[in-house]
Amino acid sequence: MRSMPLSGVIALALAARALGQEPVVLIEPAKPAGGWRFDNGREFPGAKGTLAVASEQHQGKPVLALHGDFTEGGNYVQAWVALPKARIKALSFWVNSPAGSLRLPIRYTDETDKVHQVNLKLNDKGGWQHIAFPVDEFFRKMAAGTALDIVANYESWGGAADRQKHNKPRQDVPNLAILASRAMGTAKGTGLISDVLFHLNAATGRNQRGGLDGWMNG
Repeated sequence: MRSMPLSGVIALALAARALGQEPVVLIEPAKPAGGWRFDNGREFPGAKGTLAVASEQHQGKPVLALHGDFTEGGNYVQAWVALPKARIKALSFWVNSPAGSLRLPIRYTDETDKVHQVNLKLNDKGGWQHIAFPVDEFFRKMAAGTALDIVANYESWGGAADRQKHNKPRQDVPNLAILASRAMGTAKGTGLISDVLFHLNAATGRNQRGGLDGWMNG
């Protein structure tokens, strides 16, 4: 994946501070699993896994270790966390995926309970990579019929119907899920996640909903 240059990350942080919009830190080391929850993707039976705060840190920040084991089936496991009920500008985080991983699936469930699955392109060499996903820009471009080059593919579905069909527990919305899946290119693998930030959108419009519907109807 083509990561945002360091200058871009710094500019985003400075702009947020200038507007009084500090990014919201989404990993809280004092809480079990940093405040995140584990799910084994039960609609594809067989996956096993774990989620925990790792003993190591990355650049002085806590690290979540999301392990997936697909030797007995399944397609993915995920770590998810509730997001602030505010209009989103961007999500950023560091990820360390096994070498050979070409994409990273994430799921953003908006306040209307619509699930947006975005496959982000990765550098297949593995190691730590910084991901800066401009959610606001992504949906604006989609509404205009264009795309971001960091996105490999996108799909969406209704969260309520999906839970009913697959007997999934209800999740707080909006939320973010980061997946460890067969996209790692291995039957077993661990993804490391660090410094997950929710960047607030300073715009305050009449329509505060996230997602494509919000942009098209706002």
